[in-house]
Amino acid sequence: MLFRSVAVLAVVVFHASPRLLPAGFIGVDIFFVISGFLISGILFREAATTGLQLGDFYVRRIRRIVPALTLVLLAVAAFGWLALTNYDYRELQKHVAAGAAFVSNIVLWGEAGYFDAPTRFKPLVHLWSLAIEEQFYLFWPPVVLLWSRKRWPILPLAATLVIASFAANAWLVRTDPVSTFYLPLTRMWELLLGAVLAAVVERTGMASETRAHGLSLAGLALLAAGIGVISERSVFPGFVALLPTLAAAAFIAAGPDGVFNRYVLASRPMVGIGLISYPLYLWHWPLLSFLQIAEAGAPTNTQKAIAVGIAFALATATYWLVERPIRHSLSLRTPWRVAALASSIVIIGLAMGAARQTGALTSSAPNLLVGFYSRIEEPIPTPDCLARFPTKGQYCSEYPSRRPVTTALIGDSHAGHFLDGVGAHLAAQGEGTVHLGHSGCPPLQDLMRIADNRLGEAGSAGPVDTCREADNSVLDFLEQNAAITRVILSFNGARPLAGGDQQTTMLAGTFLPPDESVRLALERTAQRLLTSGKEVWLIVQVPELSFHPAECVKRPFSVSGTIRTPCAVPRAAADARHATYRRVVESVRADVPGLKIFDPWTILCDAEWCHAMIDHELLYADDNHLSREGSMFFEIGRAHV
Repeated sequence: MLFRSVAVLAVVVFHASPRLLPAGFIGVDIFFVISGFLISGILFREAATTGLQLGDFYVRRIRRIVPALTLVLLAVAAFGWLALTNYDYRELQKHVAAGAAFVSNIVLWGEAGYFDAPTRFKPLVHLWSLAIEEQFYLFWPPVVLLWSRKRWPILPLAATLVIASFAANAWLVRTDPVSTFYLPLTRMWELLLGAVLAAVVERTGMASETRAHGLSLAGLALLAAGIGVISERSVFPGFVALLPTLAAAAFIAAGPDGVFNRYVLASRPMVGIGLISYPLYLWHWPLLSFLQIAEAGAPTNTQKAIAVGIAFALATATYWLVERPIRHSLSLRTPWRVAALASSIVIIGLAMGAARQTGALTSSAPNLLVGFYSRIEEPIPTPDCLARFPTKGQYCSEYPSRRPVTTALIGDSHAGHFLDGVGAHLAAQGEGTVHLGHSGCPPLQDLMRIADNRLGEAGSAGPVDTCREADNSVLDFLEQNAAITRVILSFNGARPLAGGDQQTTMLAGTFLPPDESVRLALERTAQRLLTSGKEVWLIVQVPELSFHPAECVKRPFSVSGTIRTPCAVPRAAADARHATYRRVVESVRADVPGLKIFDPWTILCDAEWCHAMIDHELLYADDNHLSREGSMFFEIGRAHV
C-alpha cells in the first residue's frame, strides 16, 4: 500500500523529534487501517474463490512477520547485554519475551504507573502495536471463515464490530486512557475499519478516477487536520482518532488514480520507503531508545539523525537480505520449515523469559549507581492487606514486617515512595507501617481534583468521585481504628499548585482557588485525625527536578560520555516551583500546632542546590519520586523542624 510510507515516516519523525511532528504517533493508527484492509481483502477473496484455508493464512503471516522480528529481537538482546546494567537488562529480557509472544501491549499496560521507567528507556516499547495486529489476526480470520461457510454477508458484521469497539474506546478513554490505548478491545475498530473498506471494495470495486481525486484530497484534508489538532495531550484514541483513520480509509479507497496518491505516494522515494516500512518500524525505535539510554536521556539532534540514518540502512538490508528472500522462497513453504521458522521466535521468548526468572543471564556491565535501578514498584494490594485495612483506595501495602501496624502512611505515590524509609525506621522500634491511598489523590477530607487533559471535561464524575470516595474511606477507617496511633500524610502538592496540571479543585462541592482548597482540606484533615487521638505528621514533598536522574548515571555504553554535574537543581528554581505549596504548608503548621512536619529539604538542599545525589548515592527514580535507596536515606524525625 502506497500510504505505508506516510505512516512509517510520521512515526519515525515523532520518535526522533516529537516537537517537529507532535501528532506523528497517528502513523500507528494509519498502519492499523492499512493492515485491516489488506488482510481482510485477502481473506474475503479467498473465501469467495478457492476457499479460505486458515493454515495457509497463518503460514504466510509467519513468513511475513517472524524473520525480521526475530533478527531485531536478537540484536536488541545482544546489544542490551553490552549496554545496560543488570536491572535494566532484566527489564529488557521481559520485553523481549513479550515481543516474541506478541503480548507487548498487555505487558506495557500492566507496567503503566507512577514508578514505571519512561518509555524512551524501553527499546521494545513500539512492539505494542505489532502485538495488537497479531491479536487481530488470531480473532478475525476464524470469524471470516465461519461467516463465509454460513454464506452470511460480512459487511454488516464488520460494521457492527467497528461501532462496538469504537463505542468502548470513546467510553473508556476518558476514565481509563492507559487501558484504552493498549488493549485490543478498544483499538480493534481501527483494523476493522480497514475490513469494512475491503468489504465495500469487494462489493463495488475501486472508485472512478473523478471520485478517486476527491477521496485523495479528502484524505489529505483529514490528515492535515489530524496533524494540526492532535498531540500527546489529546484524549487519544478518542474521537480525534477518527481523523487519521478516516484519512487512511480515504487514501486507500482512492486507489492509485487519486491525485495525491499518483503524484506523491507513488513517487519512487515513497514507494521505496513503503517497501521497507516494516523493518524500518522494527529498527528505528531500538536505535533511538539505546541512544537515549547511552546519552542519559539527552542525545543531540545530530546523534538522533545518525540513528535514524542507521535505521534506514538496517531496514534496507533486512528487506533485501532477510524479509524478501524468505517471503518468496519456495523451499521455505514446506510445513516443517515454516514450523522451524516459527520456533525460532518461540525459543527466543522462552529463553529470555527463563533468563529473567532465574537470573541465569546477566548484563556484562557492572551495577553502577544501584539506587537508580532500584525503582519502587507500583504497589499491588494483596488480599490479606485489603482484608485487614478495608478502604476504597488503590493502595494497600505493608512494610515487610511481622510487627503490629501502628502507623498509616496515607496519600498518593508521593507518600508511597517514603514507605521503605519510614517502614524500616519504625520496624526497628517494633512497629509496622501500612500505605493507604489512591493514585493522584491527596489524602485530604472532601478535596476533589478535576483533571481535564486525560480524564475529560471539568465536572466529569469519574475523577471527582474516585478521589473523594477513596480518601474519605481511608480517613473514616483510621478514625475508627484505635490500633493505628500515628498517621503520616504526604502528597504531590507542588505541581498542581504551580499550575503544572490542568485541573480545578473543589472542597465539598465548592469551587475555591487551588491553594485555598488544599489549605482548608489539609487543616480539616489534620485536625480531624488529631481529635481522634492520632499523632499526625506531614512529610513535605521532595523538590522536583528539572531533569531525569538518568542524566547523572555513568552508563556502560555512551556516545559522548557526558553526565550531569552537579546532579542537582538550583535552589532558587526549586523554591520558585514549590513556593505556593510551601506557603500552604507553613500556614497549616501555624494554624494546627499539633501537626508535626518532616521536611526532606533540610537534607536535600543547601543554599545553592537541591541535590538528587548525595555521597555518590542517587536518591531519585524520576524527576519527582525517590528511588528505594532515596527512601531508605531518610529517617522519620531526622529532618523534624
